[in-house]
Amino acid sequence: MLLALLAANWRLLLARGSMAVLFGMLVLFWPGLTLTTLVLPFGTYALVDGVVALIIAFTARDLQGFGSLLFEGLVHIGAGVIALAYPDIADTSLLTLFSAWVI
Repeated sequence: MLLALLAANWRLLLARGSMAVLFGMLVLFWPGLTLTTLVLPFGTYALVDGVVALIIAFTARDLQGFGSLLFEGLVHIGAGVIALAYPDIADTSLLTLFSAWVI
């Protein structure tokens, strides 16, 4: 059943993965970006990724992972909205997150 769901939603999964790769390449190949400039693509990515996660969650309502996908989508949408609404807080948060991740 899960494989059928993944097969039916392969376009959404491909879009989500492609956006993540494009965001990673932007960060990797454009190192001159300041953190403030990085907040806009991150906020946009998080917002769109959250919407896609919600679409997948509501498509898989009857499966076991519905709750976690729903939670992930809401958190990503919240992170995107906060990043776009408060870029000063978001750039400090991104710096902290990236530093912790690298360490």
